[in-house]
Amino acid sequence: MNRSKNWALAVVLALSLGIVTGNSVINNVNDGIRALFGNTVSGNIARDNGGNGIEVSCASNVIGNTATNNGTNLVLNGAGCNSVDNVAP
Repeated sequence: MNRSKNWALAVVLALSLGIVTGNSVINNVNDGIRALFGNTVSGNIARDNGGNGIEVSCASNVIGNTATNNGTNLVLNGAGCNSVDNVAP
């Protein structure tokens, strides 16, 4: 899914044990991607969003995402996330 120039959150995953993968969310007014606990968030790009690029509730897998030039690039809420190979300076 490619989402850009939205006024609200671009991608939301509200259920646990889901997968958010291969999305590009660019230049949205608010957050790019938000996932609740128990999900896998991998291979996504979040760039130039006004809020958080990627926000994930732990425990979740957060693997191989790129989040740059957002309000905050990567937010991991709580403990127990498996966060590897993400580019989020």
